[in-house]
Amino acid sequence: MQVVPRPPPFVLAGRDTLKTPWDFFKSVFKPYKPDTPLLLDFCFEVDWIHGKCDKIIKNDQDERKAYLKSIYKQIREVYKYYSGLSPLGGRITCAGPGTMTELIHHCPDFIDGKTVKISDIDFQMIACNGGKKVNTWLSPDKALVRFQMMEFLVRLSIDKYIKPKITESYLEAI
Repeated sequence: MQVVPRPPPFVLAGRDTLKTPWDFFKSVFKPYKPDTPLLLDFCFEVDWIHGKCDKIIKNDQDERKAYLKSIYKQIREVYKYYSGLSPLGGRITCAGPGTMTELIHHCPDFIDGKTVKISDIDFQMIACNGGKKVNTWLSPDKALVRFQMMEFLVRLSIDKYIKPKITESYLEAI
C-alpha cells in the first residue's frame, strides 16, 4: 500500500480579480421595500381597522391608539420574527399557539400562574380569531396574522392588569 498526499487546490489565474463587490441593487433583495414612517403608518391603520382593539379598549381610545401607534414598529418586528419561526403550511407567515407560547416565555414576569396562565394564551388566540367574517387561507383559524398580533398583546395586558384591578387605566395596562 502506498500513500500519496493530496494535490494542492487548483486555482484559476486571475480568478480573484473577477469578483465584483456585493451590491444591494444587483441582489435578490432589490425589490424589498424598506420601512418608512409612511409605510408603518399605513400598516398600523390597516391593522387597526381589521383588528378589534377599538372594541376592547373601553375609554380614551384616541390616547391608546396613539400609544400603540408609537410602539407599532416594535410590535411589527416581534411579529415578523415569531411568524417567520414556524409558518403554517409554508404558505403564509403567521404565529401559531406554540410560537406565541414561546414569545410569552421570553417575558418571565408576565405569566405568574395566577392572573395569567399558559392556557390564557390559547384563549386569547381563540378570541382574536373568533367572529371573523370570512375564513380564508390568508387568515388561518389557529394562528395569528399581523393585524391580530396587536390585539393579542392588548388582550393579554388587560388580563394581566385590568381584570385583577392592578390598574384602572388601559394605557398603563398596555
